[in-house]
Amino acid sequence: WFDFPLAGDVEKRPFGGSKEEYLSYFEPHFNIKTFEKAYNSILPRQGNELFGIFEKSYSNDMT
Repeated sequence: WFDFPLAGDVEKRPFGGSKEEYLSYFEPHFNIKTFEKAYNSILPRQGNELFGIFEKSYSNDMT
């Protein structure tokens, strides 16, 4: 995941987002084990990537 604002131009990639935004999507469905700044990104992406480990949360899933 990328940790920079979502650009208005959806033709440009990579798409941005924020840790808080991603968590709002995933927390209802997953147990978040870790979700932090990536420490091993390639130079052009350093400081702009997040690393996450999520575990499926079946107890909260309504489907």
